Amino acid sequence: VATLCPQIAHLAPDLVGIADEIQLMDNGAACPLSLRRLLRVCRAAEASKTPQLRIQEDLKRQLLLDFMPQQDRKPLAKLIDQRIPREIPASNEPIAVEVKDGFVHVGSVSLAVGKPENPELVPAVVFVPIQR
Repeated sequence: VATLCPQIAHLAPDLVGIADEIQLMDNGAACPLSLRRLLRVCRAAEASKTPQLRIQEDLKRQLLLDFMPQQDRKPLAKLIDQRIPREIPASNEPIAVEVKDGFVHVGSVSLAVGKPENPELVPAVVFVPIQR
């Protein structure tokens, strides 16, 4: 796994460990995680911007967790969540939004403000604050 998918090589021991633990579970025969399935999950995760989240989702989909009885589903979901924790990128700086010189700047991305061919087709949106 680490050789074929180098970007997620640090997760390879956890993935193989999950596959081994599934085989040792009582219901392991009902949902084996074959090498083919494992590689499919790894390749999809490698192409993703959030590989750990993608691995969790794909493992649960490959094991058909949604269709399992709850008593079988809970230990497998817990195992996957423990071995492959969700990693949410934390950003301490706020995103700046600015319109200046005909460009919209959102963070480090800029886009020119366009003029529509038919301005009458563009709705004029008015936001009204609602008191709670």
